[in-house]
Amino acid sequence: MSVTYRATTIPERNKKPGVRYAFSPDGIELPVIDVDHPAFCVDPAALIAATRPGAMRKPSRIQTMLMRPMLRGSMLARAISGAGGGYASGLGTYMLKLGPDNLGDGWAKKIDRAIASSLPCLSARMRLEATARLEADALIAMMATRGPGARLHLLNIAGGPSSDTLNALMMARRREPGLVEGADIGVEVLDLDGDGPEFGARSLAALMTEGGPLAGLLIRVERRAYDWNDVRPLAERLRSIADGDSRGGDPGVVIASEGGLFEYASDEAILATLEAVRVGAPRDAVVVGTIGKATGPALSVNEATGTAARLRGLEAFLGVARSAGWEPAASADCPLSHCLVLRML
Repeated sequence: MSVTYRATTIPERNKKPGVRYAFSPDGIELPVIDVDHPAFCVDPAALIAATRPGAMRKPSRIQTMLMRPMLRGSMLARAISGAGGGYASGLGTYMLKLGPDNLGDGWAKKIDRAIASSLPCLSARMRLEATARLEADALIAMMATRGPGARLHLLNIAGGPSSDTLNALMMARRREPGLVEGADIGVEVLDLDGDGPEFGARSLAALMTEGGPLAGLLIRVERRAYDWNDVRPLAERLRSIADGDSRGGDPGVVIASEGGLFEYASDEAILATLEAVRVGAPRDAVVVGTIGKATGPALSVNEATGTAARLRGLEAFLGVARSAGWEPAASADCPLSHCLVLRML
């Protein structure tokens, strides 16, 4: 993939050993998140501090006015403000997951590090790791049943940089290198926004360079413009995958959406998506996603940030999933979200 940058770039001058880096479309060199690397581990003490009573209380009008000068020029504040009444961009959400110690000195301010230490950012980091591990488990199981040369299609809905999928591939290779080496892997990012997937492609390229955690593997990445309110392109793509791979046996298919479809889409869009996957994907296909909690700190965070997240809670979501022919197969818990694997009934 050829990479073009803006005339003005902000390189990272304090690179950490063992961490790969890639330039964003905005020209900022960012670390490529690898949740197995110590640099990206969540500090338990930081999580305790972020969950103390009142930590996510919505600021008063006077406090908001006093904070405005501090927030001016903050990259992370811009990402959060972009979510007001909606949701943050894929690249903005990615930057919120970097952690305070991984923000570049060339662009991050003190307020950025404070934001990165907040409960929503810490929970998003934990959500990313948990989702990636669930995806890795699914990938390993699919490759084990298909043997060498397995064809895998990883479709990430509203994936942005698709860091969960890239981390799942790194985890799977570290755990079962013999299964991953010969696999034919296609990563497809279904997203209306182009910047996040572009950074994801650059991240993959960095991970595949010599000595990188994905070096030597056969992985292709492609972005497809997609609106989850119209599932026809997804259904057509699943039919195409089945037709194209029919001579080589059933492909492995994983549908993922970390912090996307199940947290923001309507019940109708979720139902239509799950029905399309059930009809068009192989029987052992899985859907991995995250659901916002409906009680506790999640309510306070949603009020303070003003996003359009739909806090369904697990039981309400499972009611929708079961009506579409799916049941839970595995799960993990995060402070503000549930991470879930669905399989066909």
